[in-house]
Amino acid sequence: MAQLIGGVGVPHTPHFPGIVDRGAPLAAEIGELYGRAANWLRQARPDVLVFFTCDHYYNFFVESIPIFAIGVAESARGPGDYRELRQYEVRVHAPLARRVQAHLVQAGFDVGMSQEFELDHPVTVPLHFLTPGMGVPIVPVFINGLIPPLAPAWRCHALGTAIGAALAGEPDEPGGPLRVAAIASGSFSLEIGGPRISAHSHTGVPEPGLVRPCAGSAWCR
Repeated sequence: MAQLIGGVGVPHTPHFPGIVDRGAPLAAEIGELYGRAANWLRQARPDVLVFFTCDHYYNFFVESIPIFAIGVAESARGPGDYRELRQYEVRVHAPLARRVQAHLVQAGFDVGMSQEFELDHPVTVPLHFLTPGMGVPIVPVFINGLIPPLAPAWRCHALGTAIGAALAGEPDEPGGPLRVAAIASGSFSLEIGGPRISAHSHTGVPEPGLVRPCAGSAWCR
């Protein structure tokens, strides 16, 4: 079985790499907080990262919007939506991704399988800070977070539980069980879907009070 060793939750603001590179205000704080999660990952030594992300109208648009999808290509480039950012080729653990997707379908989740895709900033910005050498392959799990109807929280939780079961059923590699870490990329400083949001907005409204509690307690586990 694969060994789930923990996970981190980080924001993916596309301006963060530039802020840190320029030494602009907040650069030290951004670098310190991402550095905390990066240090945890280095110590945890994962073989694979299961990466939970949304898609900012990049791979999926109005003609086809899966609620859940898993990328199963051998690799993917990005960020395609911010060409001015450093571009990366990110390896995908395609065999594991295919097995997880098949397990989820058998478990009752209609999870799409994307065999050709690029990555947008919600994936590459966190990896830029967490694994800048891109030496750890990923299994990208796309969750529609922008175009209603959205999956309810309980369904997303059930998906995570089912992915955990899929990993538990993995055969050991020659060197032992795969060490798997989870990364969740999202908005830590926005209220999305809360009572203050406009019925016509999908990007949320600022909630400064969330920033420090999340940064202090939810960056890594």
